[in-house]
Amino acid sequence: AESYPRWGYVDVADALGATLIDLNGPDPYADFATASVGEGAFIYQDLLFNHILEEADVFISAAKMKCHWSCGVTLSLKNLIGLVPLSYYRCSPYHGHRSDFHGCDGNFRTRLPGVIVDLTRVRPIHLALIDGIKTVEAGEGPWINTMAPVEPGLLVAGKNPVATDAVTTAVMGFDPTVTYPSVPFLRSDNHLNLACAVGLGPNRLEEVEVVGAAIDDVRYEFKPC
Repeated sequence: AESYPRWGYVDVADALGATLIDLNGPDPYADFATASVGEGAFIYQDLLFNHILEEADVFISAAKMKCHWSCGVTLSLKNLIGLVPLSYYRCSPYHGHRSDFHGCDGNFRTRLPGVIVDLTRVRPIHLALIDGIKTVEAGEGPWINTMAPVEPGLLVAGKNPVATDAVTTAVMGFDPTVTYPSVPFLRSDNHLNLACAVGLGPNRLEEVEVVGAAIDDVRYEFKPC
């Protein structure tokens, strides 16, 4: 958890009396939990987790409002990629990311969206919070050379993560129901469509109740990746 002290999380946790848990390890438990995705799993029948994720009374996915090179947008659902231990989900010990989620053969078009939905089914989100105050567009990180900083000044929150991600996708200027290879889902299937199809929530805006500001009033057009 090198990012904890680097980005100030240790100071915040100390001030709040909170405990930081590195989900890449089993601590404070002896080993990882094995959780079943259930019938109709897309990629993984079971996934490994730190036991703390089974004990949480309320699970919040706090994500940035961003585009993503591989899967179009990275919001509350895609945010769950970091839940599982890195060492168990990479194609090579030299990989610094969960490369098995993308497919060891690089064929991530259907695999990555399926993984995202499997993760959401095994660890349901109670509250999705999308931070679009200061973020980036046209990429998820500096390794994408088109990435550029933007300041939409927005927060989007909702109890259903699929609906929240759909509204956020629309706020970003995209249609949350389109299919590959339409913008922003240029390289993989739309994981919001998959999540909707298995009953995790609606991604059609006419089926979502939006309270507060209207989508059209706060729309901030993002450049896709």
